[in-house]
Amino acid sequence: MFLASVTVVATAPLRFAGTVAREDLPDYCAPSMPAKALRERFGALNANRIVSKELLQGDTADMIREMFGEPDGVSTHVYKAKAQETWKYGRMGAHVYGLQIKIENGACVGWTTS
Repeated sequence: MFLASVTVVATAPLRFAGTVAREDLPDYCAPSMPAKALRERFGALNANRIVSKELLQGDTADMIREMFGEPDGVSTHVYKAKAQETWKYGRMGAHVYGLQIKIENGACVGWTTS
């Protein structure tokens, strides 16, 4: 069982797949669109990343939704200059989730795994 926690707050794009071993992550859900529709909507490179669930900072909320589906939980904070949401996937207990993705103004800014 994977117990370590990783928090990413850097501003440079980071690969989700390179941070945590793929076999240690729950298989949330497959993309809701066929591969051709993903390529037309997001481009070939991003479509491949969506299918392989490679999360990068800067990915849009729509891309994240296609990667992992609808979140199990969402917490929202609205500040003067930004809106921040935390999308939570893979509930493991009360207030404990396997993956939490921070989204500010519609784009990924970091994530935490448990």
